[in-house]
Amino acid sequence: MIRLQDFLGVADLELNKYKIHFARGGVRPEEAKEVFYVGEFQSWQERQTKKNFEREYVISLIWIEKNKWLYAGVYEVDHSVRPKPIENPKDNWKGWKYKTIKTNVQEDMIGRVVFYYEKNFRASYPCLELEPSNAIEPRNMEICKIYEERLAVDDFTGFDEVNISYDILKVIVNKKIKSRYQKKLYRLL
Repeated sequence: MIRLQDFLGVADLELNKYKIHFARGGVRPEEAKEVFYVGEFQSWQERQTKKNFEREYVISLIWIEKNKWLYAGVYEVDHSVRPKPIENPKDNWKGWKYKTIKTNVQEDMIGRVVFYYEKNFRASYPCLELEPSNAIEPRNMEICKIYEERLAVDDFTGFDEVNISYDILKVIVNKKIKSRYQKKLYRLL
């Protein structure tokens, strides 16, 4: 099996340059995958409740179901731009806005590769060199599935197969996407 560290081509001496973002929604766990499907993941990820991205790179993995994490890319944190404090008075949310740049590391595999990882610790932003006492090292998680095509909004296959969130439905309507909702996406939502 292919480990995360090997998949990304990260040398042992460079592990301390990386953090992993195990992306899930705060209230709804599927929020991260929904923003990924509608093309807004990078912007969504750049908003953090704490200063979580203090390393050079962030490896983004999106929760799709129990112990399954979709590869969403490697992002370079632009440290020439300090994280800005932000807040949303409507819901009393406060946090930090980062500037990131998507790298080309395994870019053709974004949205196609799924890793299996039993995350038995609380941290959503572990360092790549983490050696947890109750789980395998995150760098050693293995690929469990590779989709032929990137998971995306695609063909509508019938009303009996639809199970989508309001946010995705809103994107389909606003962008006037006709007959474009993929059957395999329903299974993930």
